[in-house]
Parts: sequence; C-alpha cells; structure tokens
Amino acid sequence: MFSAACYQQRRSTLQQPRPDSLLILVGNVDAPMHYHDNIFPFVQGSRFCYFFGQNLPGMRVLSGGSVSGLLKAGHKSTSAGKALMQG
Repeated sequence: MFSAACYQQRRSTLQQPRPDSLLILVGNVDAPMHYHDNIFPFVQGSRFCYFFGQNLPGMRVLSGGSVSGLLKAGHKSTSAGKALMQG
C-alpha cells in the first residue's frame, strides 16, 4: 500500500517519546464470527496496519530498546482445509 519508508517513519514517531523502551504490538487473530466455516475474510486491525502494513492473522512485533530493527512473529496454518477455506 505505502512505501517501506512510510511505515518506518510511523514506527519511528511512535518510538520517539520512549527511546529506551521496548514496544510490543499484537495484531488480531483469525477468529470466525458465529461459526467455524465463516465466509468473511480476515481483516487485520487498523492500528496494526497503520504501523506495519500487514494483513496477516496472529502477528506480533517487538521493537525498540536494544532490539535492532523489528522482530515479527506469526504462525503458519498447517491445516489444508483451513487454508482452502481462507483462499
């Protein structure tokens, strides 16, 4: 959507008031509404997308302090049926 520099600037602005602190940002997980075979696609929260531009479920980011750069973690779906249902 935006350039990588745009997201880096947003994260830098977030980190400026607390330069020696670690920031942990947790994204949304894929949770069906009402039933397991929900046809609605996953949508990440707007705050997480604003700082990282990622629309993946289960993302977590550790940034700042002694961490150089970003540490992003998520999970991969191992269920073939689940992967097919999500496209």
